[in-house]
Amino acid sequence: MEAVNALLRVRDRADVPARDRGVLEELPADAGQLLDAGQLVGRLDTLEQRLAREAAKIDLNTARLEREVDMAAEIAAVAVDEARQRLEQATAAVAVARKQAESDVAVRQAENLERIAQEELDRTLATRERFASAVSQLEVARLRADRDTHRLEGEAAQHTRAVDTLKVPQLESTVAENEQALRKASLQEQDAVRRRPLLDLAVERLAKQLEIADAAVKRREVRSPLAGLVVERVKQPGEWVEPGETVVRVVGLDRLYVEGYADAAAVSGEAVGRPARVRVAGRDTPVPAVVTFVSPDIDAINQQVLVRAALDNPDRSLRPGEKVRFTIDVP
Repeated sequence: MEAVNALLRVRDRADVPARDRGVLEELPADAGQLLDAGQLVGRLDTLEQRLAREAAKIDLNTARLEREVDMAAEIAAVAVDEARQRLEQATAAVAVARKQAESDVAVRQAENLERIAQEELDRTLATRERFASAVSQLEVARLRADRDTHRLEGEAAQHTRAVDTLKVPQLESTVAENEQALRKASLQEQDAVRRRPLLDLAVERLAKQLEIADAAVKRREVRSPLAGLVVERVKQPGEWVEPGETVVRVVGLDRLYVEGYADAAAVSGEAVGRPARVRVAGRDTPVPAVVTFVSPDIDAINQQVLVRAALDNPDRSLRPGEKVRFTIDVP
């Protein structure tokens, strides 16, 4: 069945808007220019946004460098080891001092030596009283000196023991100080370990800020959402634009509609999806199409309905507004 008064129509058209406000700095697209989807058609002034992006790059690189050179956790671990060693040394010193303070071996040894020296001196003096010539005065003096020496050694041992007893509280205080230092170093190590994830989060946050800065620059670009032909430049370079204002108008040529009118009694909504053919003057081969719409409204005068079909136009040789023959395959 053939539809009458068939014409080719534009299927896709776009009023390409600005997405930000500012001065239109570039507008390379001109009327009649063919565009690819996503092609740049205009750009607003981006100086401020580009500077913000460079600042975001610097902040991100700084954060990455801080993360790479951060040695706080390693330094804190060394400080913990050093504090632990000092605590162990102080604890050992307390144990030694306690043992020395508790031990009276040196005192008893000196007392025994003094007693033996005294006994030897007493025997020598008794012998000299019986036999005056048997022991010289020099020998007696030597024995008295030995006794006095051992007595002094005993006194010195008692003094050393008293000093060791006094050292114990002092060394115990040193142990407490080293325990406190170890706790402080351990907390600093924990803080340094927790700081690592914070540095990672800071890098991630600044990376997102750089993405936002990049998006701000891209938002100043005006790009065609479809492949097609520029039909009008609504704005000119140097003009101020607001978000949503149309910069250029583009119509798509890769896919078109063909519209015609058919007898309502011969075609209905069931024809949607049926194949169709479009014949263009000067072409021997018809262009395939697919019915996409059958109007439910019937013209009261001629009892016809609008029928629409979609067809591909990859070489863009078909032109909207061109008259064609539109045939629909209906049962």
